[in-house]
Amino acid sequence: MKTRRGFTLIELLVALVLSALVLLGIIGLAAQMIKVEMETSAKGTVMGWTLLGLDDLNRQLQDANVLYCPGPNCTYGADVIAGCINYSRYTNTAMDTNQETLAFYYCVAPLGNPVKPTLLRYERHGMGAACPYSPPGGCGAGGYTAVARDFNKLNGQPYFTRADEVGGVRLTYRVGDVKVIGGVSQNIYIDADYKIGMNKAYANTWD
Repeated sequence: MKTRRGFTLIELLVALVLSALVLLGIIGLAAQMIKVEMETSAKGTVMGWTLLGLDDLNRQLQDANVLYCPGPNCTYGADVIAGCINYSRYTNTAMDTNQETLAFYYCVAPLGNPVKPTLLRYERHGMGAACPYSPPGGCGAGGYTAVARDFNKLNGQPYFTRADEVGGVRLTYRVGDVKVIGGVSQNIYIDADYKIGMNKAYANTWD
């Protein structure tokens, strides 16, 4: 009658080490997948908030009846949108004196960690608010709302240019960039090039 030989201590140790290595590999792969999923989800959330902020910019431009920047009379420099809702530069008063005037100012400043070009919005509103408006401390000073981070120029073109053919502004930008997620390069960005007509008299280029 044959006797069955059990595993030696060395064989058990070898099997235990191999099992541990396989388990560590599975855990590492699972952790990497979770990290990629979390980063992708976070990027999607940030992009969603960015689109909401840019939608607010578009609506303000559509409602505006005064465009100070960009334009030939602008003294605030490049990469700025400055305008007003419910204001007349002919009379320097509100068009509807029963409603508030809203003066807005958009600019791009290097902010954050890591530093990225960020689109900022400043506002001043009230009965009798003056137009145009710019932040006293310049672009990047306190009191702003961050509209879009990683706000880059598209093919080297200006962010904002005057578009008198539609009585408004042309916006050209890229939000986001090529990101490396889980060791893989992914194009996480939106390219935009469009024009928005404002609520002002057609062919009015005076303001």
